[in-house]
Amino acid sequence: MLSQDCESQPSSSYLPDLNTQPSSSYHQSHQLEASQFHPQPSSSYHQSHQHEASQFYSQPSSSYHQEGEEEDEDDIVNGVIVGEESENEEEYVAQAFGDVEDEDVDDHPMYNPPPHMLTLDASIDERTEVLRSMNPRLPVDQGIEVGMQFHTKADCVSAIRTYHIKQSRDYKVKQSDKERYVIQCKQPACKFSLRASERTNGRWVIGVIKNEHTCISLGLTQDHHKLNSTMISESIASLLHKDLSIKVKTIIAHIRDKFNYTVTYRKAWIAKNKAIENMFGSWVDSYHALPQWLMTMQHYLPNVVTILETLPADTPDDVTFHRLFWSFEPLIKGFAYCKPIVQVDGTWLYGKYKGTLLLAVAQDGNDHIFPVAFAIVEGETKEAWNFFLKNLRTYVTPQQHLCVISDRHPSIKSAYDNPANGWNDPTCRHVYCIRHIAQNFMRKFNNKKLRKLVVNMGFAVNQPLHRYYRSKIAAQNTNAIGWLDNIPIAKWTQAFDEGRRWGHMTTNLAESMNNVFKGIRNEPITALVQSTFYKCVVLFQRRATESAAVLQSGQQYSEACQKRIKEAMHKANSHQVIAFDRLNQTFRVMETVNHNEGRPMGRFLLKLGESCCDCGEFQALHLPCSHVIAACSHAAQAYQVHIHDVYKAASVFCVYNNTFPGIQDQSYWPQYYGRRLCPDPAMKRCKRGRPKSTRIRTEMDDEIETLNKCALCRVPGHDRRNCPNSN
Repeated sequence: MLSQDCESQPSSSYLPDLNTQPSSSYHQSHQLEASQFHPQPSSSYHQSHQHEASQFYSQPSSSYHQEGEEEDEDDIVNGVIVGEESENEEEYVAQAFGDVEDEDVDDHPMYNPPPHMLTLDASIDERTEVLRSMNPRLPVDQGIEVGMQFHTKADCVSAIRTYHIKQSRDYKVKQSDKERYVIQCKQPACKFSLRASERTNGRWVIGVIKNEHTCISLGLTQDHHKLNSTMISESIASLLHKDLSIKVKTIIAHIRDKFNYTVTYRKAWIAKNKAIENMFGSWVDSYHALPQWLMTMQHYLPNVVTILETLPADTPDDVTFHRLFWSFEPLIKGFAYCKPIVQVDGTWLYGKYKGTLLLAVAQDGNDHIFPVAFAIVEGETKEAWNFFLKNLRTYVTPQQHLCVISDRHPSIKSAYDNPANGWNDPTCRHVYCIRHIAQNFMRKFNNKKLRKLVVNMGFAVNQPLHRYYRSKIAAQNTNAIGWLDNIPIAKWTQAFDEGRRWGHMTTNLAESMNNVFKGIRNEPITALVQSTFYKCVVLFQRRATESAAVLQSGQQYSEACQKRIKEAMHKANSHQVIAFDRLNQTFRVMETVNHNEGRPMGRFLLKLGESCCDCGEFQALHLPCSHVIAACSHAAQAYQVHIHDVYKAASVFCVYNNTFPGIQDQSYWPQYYGRRLCPDPAMKRCKRGRPKSTRIRTEMDDEIETLNKCALCRVPGHDRRNCPNSN
């Protein structure tokens, strides 16, 4: 009945007492409504519980009773009877608590408890821990002693091995099975032995340790027999969780600090691969799982591009992996708002199986790197680049007026010139990276001074500056000029590319993206493809938030654009302008201050109608140079109309205004019932030799000259064969 009364909405005029039986009028009026929600209790139940409730609740005063009800006994508050004579609040308080004015009179002193009630036991300050698991953590790296317990045999063996490694001792296993583990010292003269076994509670316990080690320490050796790759992989697991691209020499240093042993490069490299297998599964299983992940992307990601090429295998139920190309819809849509350039490059994989990761990279209007497409191929071969460039053109970059920037690899040139790949559009152009031009130049002439002039010749933004560096090279080596003339001038110089490069003279964007994805190149193939997806998700979320904030702040152009315009405006303040026509489209701008840009001050003809300035920067960057800003200010025109739309904040926002749909847990993925995908046995990495994990420095890299020092005395000027301290 209590629930019935609480759910109804009585008015204040007939508020029932929740501690007593409601009146019949109230009960009948609400019985029908309440019975629709709660079953009506029996009368016996109601009467029996009403009597029990009256023992725990005091009865309300008569002012709250309905007519016809019997008055209960007077309430008792603090031993004082409070009845009907309490007509107002003051009398009620006086009857219940006494006269308020007498509160200050200390007629009744405070109760003084005995001392034992005021004394706290010292255990009150002890910390108590919440039991988080029925299996507490047992130490595996704190030595060994009789009675030590471990959850598993592996933990027990690890503790024994760790102890012997730190003590520079060695042992041999005398017996090892599912129930016991017995070892003894490897030195016959030493009587040390240990026995561990599994107890009835499932834990492993060191039961017997006979004698101490009396053998000679192995501290003089560089490596320990028990410090194998499996143990190292367990030790470096936490490091790889943070950074998969961790160098092998860092792993060697970590093992040296922890165990005081210097392991070989090969052992550390194998341990790293074992740790990666423990994290992502084996490389072979990863190939098996790749078709299901590709199906999952096609199921959850609309318009995703995945093209897998396979080869026949030895068994009819298997196929061999050959090539894979993939890209995501947000990348395809976002590229339409980027600069119309595509840089392509390749970098090898680090895992158990060889291969090359091909990348296509662009740049947004805020000078941020933008990934476009990915591919895993057997190497930078002619067929592999045909596969990559054809799919890139067909599914990702079908636009006109594109500029492809790459190195001078013959395979790339052959694939681009192949009409079947779709790049024969006359509005598109293939140009070369100036750093690779300089590399090839160094291999031919081996002259660093001329190499610097070649780089400056390629970076020159106008033709007079280009001819200046050309004349300096010709004065020193005519053969070098002949070698450069064999390369089409529009493919490697900025002064003759008609602004198609947008100022990009190298493939640094692709190489920077290689560094971004350097960690994932250590992963098995399925984990690698998954990492590209999730990294793109994080990239888009971050860039979308940043671009939306810039757009909402009211800025019209990207931060990179504003920075260049600010620098150009500072230079324009010192320019002198002469107008040549009444329509204010042709000007002559003269520089009066040398801004130390590597060229002398000059006079430049500017044609705003043709978007052409003799300085060359206007055409190269598609941004107003200082001469354009000075001329527009002279003619009272807005220079903003000469800023390309790609630099607008709205365009940068559109690049990343495409979200990636979420992918559910693996238990919801569609099942793959096709033939099993297997790795190519010919691509398995050879075990001989030292694995390569860093980029090979070549002639295009800036070299630092160092003095050769003697290997014995470390003094320059001679070698160890002629060292005076060799005798």
